[in-house]
Amino acid sequence: MSLKHGLLGILDCGDMTGYELDRVFRDSLAFFWHAQTSQIYRELSVMEGLGWLSSTIVPQADRPNKKVYSLTAAGREELLRWLRTDQTADDFNTKNPFLMRLFFLGILPPEEGIRTLSRYRELCATALEALSSEDSIEEYRQFAPTPACARYWAITADFGKKFYEMGIAWAEESVGKLEELIK
Repeated sequence: MSLKHGLLGILDCGDMTGYELDRVFRDSLAFFWHAQTSQIYRELSVMEGLGWLSSTIVPQADRPNKKVYSLTAAGREELLRWLRTDQTADDFNTKNPFLMRLFFLGILPPEEGIRTLSRYRELCATALEALSSEDSIEEYRQFAPTPACARYWAITADFGKKFYEMGIAWAEESVGKLEELIK
């Protein structure tokens, strides 16, 4: 997946400013796809150049003018093409700096590994709490192009919850294994 396709998917729900796209992205996609605000704006510019988006400047009296992005027919065509593309092995490849670091932590005392895994557990618990307490799916349901879209959004959020739950359980189990090294 590319950031471009995530933005196309969001814009399929309706016209938005870059600020709104950034907010929706953080509320709904950030747990599985990270993007900086600057990346989002850069991609919007590229996508407009590709003809996938159009934009309109909306004058505002008390604030700077805002730029509203709309999905074009070519952009919707690209979104549909991407959605219909068969999964490849690349879809399952991950680069995880945390696991790379953890893999080599054996050269340090076990206490440092325990500290690292405990911090990972805390981060998973915080992310799980945020994902569980924010009901972004309900907030954005009104913008879903079809009722099925909101169902897929909920399924994806369920994956995130289960992922973080697994991360918590794995970290706790791993800490137990490292504590055995200290005894």
